[in-house]
Amino acid sequence: MLSTSQVWDICFQTVSLSASAGTLSGPQAIAIGDTCLQGAEIFWTERAIGILENQANDLKTILGLNLAIGSASGSLSNRIIGMESYQALLTSIIPTSGNVNLNSSAFYPFDLITASNSFSGEPLPSNLYYGNISIALTSYINDFQTIQSALISYYGLNPQPPLDTLDKLLSSAITIQNELVNSLNSGTFFANITQTFWNSVFGLPLTLSMINFAMSGPFSQELQQELTARYILLTLANNFYTYAATVTTPEVSSPNFTYSRQGENLMDIANRSLGDYEQWQTLATINNIQGGEIIPTGTQVFLQPIGNYSPPSLNSAMGTDIYIGDGNGIMPPWNGDFQIITGLKNLNYALERRLLTTLGTFVYHPNYGSRIPPEVGNIQSTQTASQIGAFAQAAILADPRVAGISNQSLGMPAYGAITYSAIVQAAQGNTSIIDLGTLSGLANSAGLSQGFTPGLFDNFLLDISFMS
Repeated sequence: MLSTSQVWDICFQTVSLSASAGTLSGPQAIAIGDTCLQGAEIFWTERAIGILENQANDLKTILGLNLAIGSASGSLSNRIIGMESYQALLTSIIPTSGNVNLNSSAFYPFDLITASNSFSGEPLPSNLYYGNISIALTSYINDFQTIQSALISYYGLNPQPPLDTLDKLLSSAITIQNELVNSLNSGTFFANITQTFWNSVFGLPLTLSMINFAMSGPFSQELQQELTARYILLTLANNFYTYAATVTTPEVSSPNFTYSRQGENLMDIANRSLGDYEQWQTLATINNIQGGEIIPTGTQVFLQPIGNYSPPSLNSAMGTDIYIGDGNGIMPPWNGDFQIITGLKNLNYALERRLLTTLGTFVYHPNYGSRIPPEVGNIQSTQTASQIGAFAQAAILADPRVAGISNQSLGMPAYGAITYSAIVQAAQGNTSIIDLGTLSGLANSAGLSQGFTPGLFDNFLLDISFMS
């Protein structure tokens, strides 16, 4: 596999080639940004592999001491299996070569986020069964507290690497438990807690937290050099992504639906969206709406038939609510009455509000909201991205109008950003995919954390598509 020095050389050559190429196109700038971003992630990945090897060896040392820890040894063995599994996974994705060019990433198809999201290497706890995840987390932590007490008795006051590693493990586990338990229990989707699910919400975040502990200092000269190189690559990636945004023209496709504006009837919508006001009769048939009536602002109006879709039925199933403005936006102007929204747009709006509301802050509704807002200000990392995915999944599936989520994905497409996207299956309707666009996310200004950990404060972008 490529060494960090080879990765740096490939990134340097790519950027140098771009400097001599003249004006870059948007796709070229994105490709160069991807090279720099992936180069930075390879730096992290190779450092993480070494850390995991050392930490797993420390935990193996503890097992070899034959301490009186009873069944807690099973949890320790599972943790070792999980760490070695993630180490092998990271090793398998590091490229063996790089292609210096301006049209695609030099390290394609390296993808740390996708690989990490596929991790399922740690076995399920033996006492994890239907509806018992909170108890399992508590039992898991109790096992490591038992091991910690036994180690302290064994080593006394002399600090030892195995005890230090176990302390980091226990601290990370308690932190993740406190963050996740309320969020996980707010949903209704735990009928079958699989090994994959357990790893996505606990095993992987725990592993990443332990890695970040080891990377947080004190810094050796070698680690300082790697952090400096990674910071430079991330800065270059951000600059190329910013340039690409200024020269790229977004693609515009013809929608199969629109939303009514204030004071519009079907004739107005037909004229605006189809260029022919006489098409109002077609719209009336599709949407079961009278042609002459004023349509409530924000109503979803279909411009063409969609399979066997029945808009009135779906609008009823998705509900009607008062519209007070998009997330992070301003309230719409007062027009003499409250504006309302219906159908899938109402579900879109409801999920947006749920994701942007901190779990437990809605009076009389302690299970409403998500754990995403408190993450604003954290440093961009694979661990944070994984947690965002778990938090978003829990919040979305807690809405009874949602039947399921498919094609959920996470990414860090630019320096300082974390993106979450998913296709949401509404509880009623067929399988036509309807893209409801991008939700305004949580944002914070750019800056560096203390301790010289490179990365910008997170900018969460939530993009949710719906299957009608």
